[in-house]
Amino acid sequence: MAQANNNFTAVGRLTKDAQLRGGTGKEFLTFNLAIDRPPKRDAQGKLVVDPNTGRNTCETDFPYFVIWNSKQALGLVNILGKGSLVSVMGQIRTNTKEDASGVRTSYQDNRVEDIKLLVTKKPGENSVDSKEPGPTEAETPASGPAPSEEEF
Repeated sequence: MAQANNNFTAVGRLTKDAQLRGGTGKEFLTFNLAIDRPPKRDAQGKLVVDPNTGRNTCETDFPYFVIWNSKQALGLVNILGKGSLVSVMGQIRTNTKEDASGVRTSYQDNRVEDIKLLVTKKPGENSVDSKEPGPTEAETPASGPAPSEEEF
């Protein structure tokens, strides 16, 4: 029997500055990512376009992530700001907690074990003023007709 692996990989942008929580020596970091789902397609397989915007229609998920490693959390809290683009890898854990009245509630932790910073925006940095690295003139493709959506 094959062993099942509990691993995930996700790429998305932070919806707000990462939050440091916990006490001294037991700090952990929490954040949500905005992760786009693949664009919707019709029955013929063509991309569905929003008639109001002319853009592909897709939905976005906002999962919650936790970095439990205290040293990693302290090192990242001043780097992970709203709009930072990151790649995360880790494990999904389902836990149960009981409140004072005895009601049990289940919740899910997406525990980050590895994080790659793709584009950082420091906490409090105005995303309008920040400039993301882009291609130089030498790196931009020659002008010509844009590829159609079916070519992707």
